Amino acid sequence: MLLICVRVSNFPSRYNQPEPLHDQPENPMTLPDFLTRDGAGDIRLTGHRIGLYHVVHYYNEGYSAEMLAGQFPSLPLALIHKTIAFYLENRGEVDAYMAACREELNRQRDANPNRLPLASLRQRMEQLQQAKGP
Repeated sequence: MLLICVRVSNFPSRYNQPEPLHDQPENPMTLPDFLTRDGAGDIRLTGHRIGLYHVVHYYNEGYSAEMLAGQFPSLPLALIHKTIAFYLENRGEVDAYMAACREELNRQRDANPNRLPLASLRQRMEQLQQAKGP
C-alpha cells in the first residue's frame, strides 16, 4: 500500500505562497544537508519529492531500509539509512513533527466530509470504461 499525502491549501493571492501544513515549532529541529524544509513546512529528502513523513511512517510500520528502497526506488539505499539514523537520533522531535502532520491530514479529511467512498469511485471508473467500449 502506498501512502499518498495530498495538501489541500488556499493560495493567498497577495503572497502566492502555500499555507503551512502545520505549525512551525519555536525551535525547529536542525536538519542535516540530506533533509530540506520547504516553504510550507514539509521536510523532504533533498532533491526528492518524498517526505521524511513517508519514510518514517513506513519504517514505523516495520519496513526495513531495503523494503523502503523497493517502495521508493528513486531513493538510494544509503540515503534511506541516513534518514532512519536521523530519525533514531532525533526521535522526540521527529515524532512531534509526525504528530503535527497526522493532525493536519485529519483536519483536511474532517473539512471534506462529502468525499467520495472508494467503492463509488470504482463504480464510476467502470462506467467510464464501459462507455468507451473495447
